[in-house]
Amino acid sequence: MAGGLRRMVRLVAAATSALPIAACSLLTDLTGYSSPAAPADADPIEAATLADVRVADASDAGDAADGGGFECRPLFTGPTCTTPCPPRKAGVDCAFDRVFRLEIPTEASWKSSDDVPYSENASASVGTFERVAYRLVLDEEEVWVELDAFTEDASRLGVPIDWVFEEPIRNVIVRSFAANQPDVLAPVTGNLEFWSHCYGTGDDGLYDHADVLRDQPGCYGSMQIHVEEKPVLCFNRWSSGEAALDLGIGPSPTPERPDWTFAENSATFVTRTLEVYVR
Repeated sequence: MAGGLRRMVRLVAAATSALPIAACSLLTDLTGYSSPAAPADADPIEAATLADVRVADASDAGDAADGGGFECRPLFTGPTCTTPCPPRKAGVDCAFDRVFRLEIPTEASWKSSDDVPYSENASASVGTFERVAYRLVLDEEEVWVELDAFTEDASRLGVPIDWVFEEPIRNVIVRSFAANQPDVLAPVTGNLEFWSHCYGTGDDGLYDHADVLRDQPGCYGSMQIHVEEKPVLCFNRWSSGEAALDLGIGPSPTPERPDWTFAENSATFVTRTLEVYVR
């Protein structure tokens, strides 16, 4: 990270031996560091995750005591980023409430919103909100993308099976714990490519922020967030049912397809979780 000034709390996966070789590791030697206890009422999946957060190194701990240096994972807060947020809360100061949680399968053929196997869907109880955040976790890496609300309907914040959002977004902030994606902490603009349709490349000939929507709903599927014309969070192919899903944080290593279209890489990850929050 720029200038080496960033401090980070890293997440050690509960089953590191099962991680695929292709996954990029952020692990470090954590001998001698303590783990925070998960709250008694935490969700079972979250409790296993919370128990594996540790301070990255001793110099970080010293900086944190002076009130600076740490950047917390989305589910944690406090001066050393080891205080778990309350259940279903996340973000800076734990100010966001979870609406959707999805354990992403390796393949899918979702043709209506009822097909999406959310482990949590609280959209019916959500009131008004001004900000939305998407959290994608792929093994030990994750990204949190926060933006101004682009709809008043919380039910349309999830996987866009029956609707399309092809539009600009504003005041976007990115907190990244992935090697391929930097933080974006000063609010910027971006755009959404949310649809179930097939799509093609734009004038630049690339699968990226300027894809062309085709009149073929339920054909492929795109859930992409781009910031300043670069992909940050990508989840594709969930409507086709023909191959493994496309997943990625930051741009893909394929120059012609930076938005991970045709990546078919879902099976390379053990943990694949998408969450949506509002504030």
